[in-house]
Amino acid sequence: HILPWFISLILLTTITMKFTWEKYHQSWWKIFIFILMILLFITLFKESSFLFKQRDLNKDFYINYSKQSDIGSAIKIMKADNEKLFVVPDEWLIYYAADISHFSKMVNYYAWMSNVPELKNPLHQEFENNLPTFFYCDRCQFGYFGLEKYFGNYKYIKKDGHYTKLMVLKNKLNNLTNKQKDELRYYNFTLD
Repeated sequence: HILPWFISLILLTTITMKFTWEKYHQSWWKIFIFILMILLFITLFKESSFLFKQRDLNKDFYINYSKQSDIGSAIKIMKADNEKLFVVPDEWLIYYAADISHFSKMVNYYAWMSNVPELKNPLHQEFENNLPTFFYCDRCQFGYFGLEKYFGNYKYIKKDGHYTKLMVLKNKLNNLTNKQKDELRYYNFTLD
């Protein structure tokens, strides 16, 4: 994404040098133009490996979007009517991929919100009354959100042998059918 900006820098530098050269033919402007050209070439030389690097689009898309899509697919496989999902802080694609209702009015819950009683207290009250079936929490291990006391009700699921950030109510995992477990295995999710 930086390449168009770099090309704009080159273009504007070239235009500035052209106008300067046309307006002033004195020798000190030649030195100024020479210095600008040297700086431009140094920048091009030092940043060329970054600017012109070939990208692996499949890897970029897998890293950027597939995780949320896979988590959403797993939730869609396991969900039943009237079950809800709560995502912390803001992976909205999971809601879309899972085609599931939000647990709270707040679709996202950032760490700073846990310091605002008007936002924190209603959410904690909802957790006290009825836990969401699915709870996706990114960076929860650092204790930013104040929701850690509810984690004992959940179990993390694994994908490709590593724990994901998706937690599912323990009793929900115990009630999954063999068909649902087979579909989860298709996406490389395990429940152990």
